[in-house]
Amino acid sequence: MSGNATVHEPLDPVGHNFWSLEDREKAEDVGTAFINAVRRLGITFDGISISDPCTRCDTKDYVFDLGPQRVEDVAQMANAVNTFADEAERLRQEVERLRKKRRKKNSL
Repeated sequence: MSGNATVHEPLDPVGHNFWSLEDREKAEDVGTAFINAVRRLGITFDGISISDPCTRCDTKDYVFDLGPQRVEDVAQMANAVNTFADEAERLRQEVERLRKKRRKKNSL
């Protein structure tokens, strides 16, 4: 026999579920959540794709390819992420300031 075919003892027949796409569907769900999350930041990946698991690679999982990104596009993405991160940090500090103020008021 050629290729990867091997001779085994008789095996049970397979059904349609042999071609399970569950892992692919999970990858699509994760990819959809990722795209929706980064779109909230004003970021888009026009060339994103999901590649089938690589039989020659260390990982046997589906892999996301974010596509070619120009330096200017990556700089804009970094700016968008940093803007949101800065605002989140500002809000976190404000909440902490208000909590301290409330604790101080309650201790009087």
